[in-house]
Amino acid sequence: MRFVTYDRGGTRRLGALVLGNVVDLPDAVGHPSFPTTMEALVAFNGGTTLDAAAHALSRRELIDECVVRNPRLLVPIIPTSLREFTGTPATNGNRRVLGPDEEIAWPTAARYLGCELEVACIVGRHGRKLSRARATSAIFFVAVLVGGLVDLALQAQVKSCPGRYLEQLVAGEAALAVAVIGWLRIVDRAPVAALGLPRRPWVDLGAGVLTGAVLVVAGDAVLVIVRSIATQVLGHTPTQPNQVFTCVHGGWLVAVAPVVILVAPFGEELFFRGYLYKGLRRRFPVWAAVLISAAAFGASHFAGLSYLLLIPGLIVVGVGLALVYEKRQSLLASMAAHATFNVVGYIAIVLSRR
Repeated sequence: MRFVTYDRGGTRRLGALVLGNVVDLPDAVGHPSFPTTMEALVAFNGGTTLDAAAHALSRRELIDECVVRNPRLLVPIIPTSLREFTGTPATNGNRRVLGPDEEIAWPTAARYLGCELEVACIVGRHGRKLSRARATSAIFFVAVLVGGLVDLALQAQVKSCPGRYLEQLVAGEAALAVAVIGWLRIVDRAPVAALGLPRRPWVDLGAGVLTGAVLVVAGDAVLVIVRSIATQVLGHTPTQPNQVFTCVHGGWLVAVAPVVILVAPFGEELFFRGYLYKGLRRRFPVWAAVLISAAAFGASHFAGLSYLLLIPGLIVVGVGLALVYEKRQSLLASMAAHATFNVVGYIAIVLSRR
């Protein structure tokens, strides 16, 4: 079940997201003691509460009767406390939970805002010094949040354009990796090996490098075709997007190299092949899982209209990365292919800025 909170006459109201519609959950259940807010549901979720919700949402006639028209979604839950993953409180107003329609206020001391995915555990019961089993059972649900990261101390030090670019690049890829591993361990309760650890590392590495070389040729061929079509349609040659900020050159370009070649393939392959593709593969045949994950991989690189030139080629690259992962069942193979592709792209950028 996917719970939401929406505005009902100026008050917070518990709902459920069903087939893209918000359903008023208390009305659907129809019992006067059923919680009407997310906070109450978290506090009183024992007994048959969740079973009653699941039963109500399984009845199509109740869903149709209780659909909310044009709902305004609010922040799902107002926490009584916020703690970082280290266990330290998030206080002094440094972190606020905002809803989908709320505006993020720009901090006066910040030079920029960065967004990252974060895994949030909503704890539904009190306890101290719990065992791992009891602590896991105390988690009511897990949410993936888009967190706005404003590191004022770091921003005070990193004032240059290339420095900010490097910081954003590292933070984004690291957040992706942390989100995947956190979700795997907390929600799925599975070992990291489930993502696809290498069994024959040298064979996986060789297969990855060879696949990466093929993808360089295939990706460039698609780019040439797409650029030719765009030129015919627009009547002029379209602008080539800058995948690395133009302000990044010299020593900064050298500093970016390990991030582009090593960190980016690590974080992106953990998510797109190790988690997304593998999850799709449990539900769909190979071709469907390959195409869906490749389309998601290509779309994730969109950063403006000019990037539409690159996305078809990146989808082709995503297909190749998924196939080598399927063949080898090893993240090392897809990471090596990804890194090889990025190496060639990085060299091209360096040569263009000499």
